[in-house]
Amino acid sequence: MHRPAMRAGWLAFPLAFVLAFASLLIDSRPAFADTNLDVGGEARVSYTGGDSIRVRSTPSYSGSVVTSVPEGWLVAVLDGPISDGEGSSWYKVTARGQTGYMVSDYLARPSSSGSSSSGEAVSAAATVYTTTSLNLRSSASLSGSVLVVMPSGASVSTTGATQNGFSQLTYNGTTGWASSQFLSSNPPSSSSSGTVISNAWVIGGSLNLRSSASTSSSVLLVLPNNAQVGVTGSAQNGFTPVRYNGTNGWAYSQYLSSTQPGGSSGTVISNAWVTGGSLNLRSSASTSSSVLLVMPNNAQVGVTGSAQNGFTPVRYNGTNGWAYSQYLSSTEPGSSGNGAIISNAWVIDGSLNLRSSASTSASVLLVMPNGAQVGVTGSPQNGFTPVRYNGTNGWAYSAYLSSTAPGSGQPEPTAAPATETRYTTAAVNMRSGAGTSFGVITVVPNGAAVTVTGGQTNGFFPVRYNGSNGYISATYLSTSQPAPTPTPGSGNTGGLLVWPVKGGTWTIIQGYNGGTHQNRGSSADYYYSLDIQKTAGASATQGEPVYAPASGTVLWTSGGLLIGMGNGYGIAMFHITIDSSIRSGVSVTQGQYVGYISGPGGSGYQVTPHIDLTLWRLPNGGGSPRISTAFTGDFAISGNSYADIGTYNMHGGKTFTP
Repeated sequence: MHRPAMRAGWLAFPLAFVLAFASLLIDSRPAFADTNLDVGGEARVSYTGGDSIRVRSTPSYSGSVVTSVPEGWLVAVLDGPISDGEGSSWYKVTARGQTGYMVSDYLARPSSSGSSSSGEAVSAAATVYTTTSLNLRSSASLSGSVLVVMPSGASVSTTGATQNGFSQLTYNGTTGWASSQFLSSNPPSSSSSGTVISNAWVIGGSLNLRSSASTSSSVLLVLPNNAQVGVTGSAQNGFTPVRYNGTNGWAYSQYLSSTQPGGSSGTVISNAWVTGGSLNLRSSASTSSSVLLVMPNNAQVGVTGSAQNGFTPVRYNGTNGWAYSQYLSSTEPGSSGNGAIISNAWVIDGSLNLRSSASTSASVLLVMPNGAQVGVTGSPQNGFTPVRYNGTNGWAYSAYLSSTAPGSGQPEPTAAPATETRYTTAAVNMRSGAGTSFGVITVVPNGAAVTVTGGQTNGFFPVRYNGSNGYISATYLSTSQPAPTPTPGSGNTGGLLVWPVKGGTWTIIQGYNGGTHQNRGSSADYYYSLDIQKTAGASATQGEPVYAPASGTVLWTSGGLLIGMGNGYGIAMFHITIDSSIRSGVSVTQGQYVGYISGPGGSGYQVTPHIDLTLWRLPNGGGSPRISTAFTGDFAISGNSYADIGTYNMHGGKTFTP
């Protein structure tokens, strides 16, 4: 069989035309046709000079192009040869899962050496197995486009063709090329016989079921939160072999629990009541988990286990889930437990609504007149006190109740000017009543000016701050105005920043000028960043609460959290799951809860659970450039200064106790 040659007459065409024509996918170049192929067998794409050959919808050059096949590929021969009446013969073939017609000039028997780009031996077709997740490419090259990603352990059929260290094979009807070094004739070994040896449940949200014990392996399916799976063997590389709905795979062990969600046995161990309005029953102990149903205010629920991450496992109307603990009470609404009056109080400052629950959105049962005496039946919740008035039990706003009867002649509270400006000496709670048992209305930042509106009661002053009325402990109020906020660069430690975590011992696992802590552009300055993690390790770090290291305004939450401090600087945190209440434009107070440290699969997770803490100078209010700044002087963290000492990974390995 002869290789087709270019006719001499072509030399008469302009060079530009020849080059343009040659750049096209070919199927019309004159050649000596192969018309002795075996129908029902295979043929090899040959004599193309390295180009691809078109497969057409009809045995004619006017047929539409179905697909194209590179030189060296094998195709299945279905019929032929078929003459097109214009001097060319065609074969009906199947290639790349598509059926069409290919001109015989570029087809040869599989044993032919007509392929100009392949001098490799052709092995017999066989079934082989992938040893890792593996790309199936359009050509025998790393530059070939990826047609599909085959999971580790996948069974594939080879065509017998090899080129450039690649093998041609078919997977799920798609034919392409894969690196031969990641193919094996031995099927993958199983971690067990496939027998379910125990049960486990998915926790913390949806979980990938992977083809092997690696985060780089393909995802077979996604396990829903709380799904029950069968464990089929021993854990490997942090993954557990499991079976779900008939599919075997590997799931990240950290997000599997041997305890069914909602309690150790699902048994109700005590009762609780929903307070403060309707409450979500979630699939796991996280605000990011799915909502199973909404429980109405005052609903009775059964507690089935111990609280975790601020959530309590409960059962409501036969459904197990997790409810935010702050809005659950062990006392039935409207009573102290038995409805007994434990003390008296009086309505002050005008008429007061008696509501059906401890919330301003609850229905009004009746209106109590100014000076009315009420019976207190329990402890305050969410800024409201349970009381009885004229035989009706309900909830009254605590700030407008007094333990002193009007005009009783009892000693007056310590006098204070009707309006007086005082200043907070620390970040302090403003409460709905004069005592620590009253609900927190807001947190007033250190150094803030508040207006004292009355005399001291029970060690608290009534105050007005940002349009809201409440009570602040006299201990944290001063008549002396604090010194102005230090000007950046003055060298004073002004308490502008604190650590964003609390409790335990923490370590700087990557300091200034570390591996990823470099300045890579105007919007990616991280030279002076600090990565912090609990000394106890990754498992002790993930899920740890994160608090605002500074007071200010949230500038953005995309990929992380940036708080503008109002002085031309901003403090950023990354690799955390941000609480849904924290959004761009929201004001936060130093020490306020803003989220938690992400674990594997969580928001912004990178390599290991930790926080990246970065201080930027913001000449453009949060946009580029953002200029990396060291934590020194005014920006020392909780009094800890970290200067530039000119080494690699500066301050890496240092520990601190926030």
